This record gives sequence, C-alpha cells and structure tokens, in this order.
Amino acid sequence: MKRSGPLSRATPLRRSRRRLGMRATERRRAGGPSVTGRSSVSVAEWRAIKAVVWQRAGGRCEVVLEGLRCPRGVDDPEHVLACSAGGSDDPSNVAAVCRQCHRRTEVEYARGRLVITPLGDGRFVCRLVVAVDKFEVRRKELIA
Repeated sequence: MKRSGPLSRATPLRRSRRRLGMRATERRRAGGPSVTGRSSVSVAEWRAIKAVVWQRAGGRCEVVLEGLRCPRGVDDPEHVLACSAGGSDDPSNVAAVCRQCHRRTEVEYARGRLVITPLGDGRFVCRLVVAVDKFEVRRKELIA
C-alpha cells in the first residue's frame, strides 16, 4: 500500500557528502566561531579563557565537596551553565574540573549528580544531589 500526504516521499533522501561537524571545523579553520545562531568566542579567545581558568585553578580541579577539594588535575574547562541554556563564555562561568567530576555532572540524579552553581568572580558552590529527577530537586528548592 502506497502512502500519500506529507509523510510520503517521491524521491529518496539524499545524504550529504560532508561528515557531521565539518561546517564547524571549516568555520574554526577560518578563524571564526564554531557555532552560529548565538554569540560565541573564537578559538583564540577560548584558548585565552582556558589559560585564565587554568591559572585561577592552579592546575587542579575546582570542585569542593564538604570542605574538601578534589585532588586530581584538570583535564579541560567546563561551562557551569551551558551556553545552550543561556550561559556565557565568560571565565566566571567556566570551571576547571577533572574528568571524574565532569562525568558526575552528567549522571542521573538517582545516582547522585554533581551540581555546580556559579557565584561570580570565579567562585562556585558544588553539591551532590540525589533525587528521583531534576523536577524533584526544583520542588524541594521551591519549598525551602
């Protein structure tokens, strides 16, 4: 049975010859930003921001839980508030974290998620949140 309407296609979809991310690579090679549609820094500016963050952290992870600083070295700076969520490329929104702490910022809340909140001037509050989901966390914060 043939379908008709907006879901049917008379011609098969063509695949692009470019690999995923090639346009961003070309923009970066030309000295421009890697993304379009929102403000972003160039590669040279990002390297300068990384250097500032690295110096501020002293080459160590900036995560502090219960008064203890993570003893591991920094792998790569991390945006505390993602650019897609309205964060900026400002050094006060970029934290130096190790690979293990970075993974903990992305796990499910049920397994214990590391939440980093920027205070400004390169200071952050880190807490380990265990909850059913992110909506339970917000309900608890609204009640408190």
